[in-house]
Amino acid sequence: MKKLISIIIVTYNSQKLIFDCLSSIIAQNDIGNSLEIIVVDNSSDDVDNIFDRIKDQFGENIILVKNKINGGYGQGNNVGIKIASAPIIMIMNPDVRLFIPIFQKAIAHFSKENVVMLGMSQWASPYKKVRAFGFDSVKINYYTELLISKIAFKLDLYNQKLMHISGACFFLRKESFENIGGFDENIFMYGEEVDIKFGLLSKNCKNKIRYDNKMKYIHLMGNREYNFTKDKKIIHSRIYVCNKFNITSIKYIKNKILSIKFRLSKIKENNDLKKEYRNTLQYLNEKKHECS
Repeated sequence: MKKLISIIIVTYNSQKLIFDCLSSIIAQNDIGNSLEIIVVDNSSDDVDNIFDRIKDQFGENIILVKNKINGGYGQGNNVGIKIASAPIIMIMNPDVRLFIPIFQKAIAHFSKENVVMLGMSQWASPYKKVRAFGFDSVKINYYTELLISKIAFKLDLYNQKLMHISGACFFLRKESFENIGGFDENIFMYGEEVDIKFGLLSKNCKNKIRYDNKMKYIHLMGNREYNFTKDKKIIHSRIYVCNKFNITSIKYIKNKILSIKFRLSKIKENNDLKKEYRNTLQYLNEKKHECS
């Protein structure tokens, strides 16, 4: 049967996550054999055992790929996309769970010619909604972003000009994505969604990125306390993307500085967290000086 949607899941030591992830896909599959599932493993420590367990639990229908290297999140997804046979791709983290059917709706969205990317409402649990999009931080100042963000989150509204879709789970038109070269493998992890957005929209001004707040998924984000090491990687990726698309990175850096200062002002007693934010401020000021 012809495949209509191919799901790509990149794993790395994700044995505690991947089985429930796959179970949720199968439970919410509303297009039957038209769905293709591809798991690409980025050289996990116990990949053979993980793949054997997947075959035992789910049969032979899931395509399992051992990546020769751990080239990062984007590189792993590119491996899966090359194998995918469907015209619509869904990129999915192993810590994502489906809890309602979404595939028929996705196909309906992509029946419109100019739709190249589709985002969905992100939930921490079936009862708690979290942000499903972020700001590009290159067009308006941080405090304006903060105001718009509160309104957008409350009303669940996405603006293509100012925002980017969360990278945990989203759909792409395969042909359009391949036309921009797929994932940029210079980005090992974090910041891919901004690069994808800028790439798709710069390729064709008629391309549309849609957001459907009736389509939902759960992202097991847990209690993710802020840390400098992760944010440094995000900042590095965002500056790289700005430079790639000839967008001045100083606007992003200044907005990020304002954001960190605002968060820092809200912390009363957690000295360890304050230290993490101050390290980020120092790094940002160094980057600002480099761009001056």
